[in-house]
Amino acid sequence: HIQSQYFWREYLGLLNLPVKEKLAGFIKQPFDLLINLCPEFNLPILALCAYSEAGLKIAPHSVEAEPFHQILIDSNSNNLLELGIQMENYLLLITPKPRKV
Repeated sequence: HIQSQYFWREYLGLLNLPVKEKLAGFIKQPFDLLINLCPEFNLPILALCAYSEAGLKIAPHSVEAEPFHQILIDSNSNNLLELGIQMENYLLLITPKPRKV
């Protein structure tokens, strides 16, 4: 989310990379899931995803995102709603269903 505290100028270094020390509170959170909804290359967001200790990371497919995400979604659209729906559908497919007793 571009307008959050994580992308104020003071949180970015010279190369437009997030400064890990200033974002430790976010980076060190053991999130189960990190969803990158940025459909285009964005260095600060990509770096934040790379730094994150989230257990599972999902993003739109791109060559740049490949090393930092476990799930990449091919999308023929830059429509954020369509991308979100595709991600949700995929996550529902891989989520274990509760067993009936």
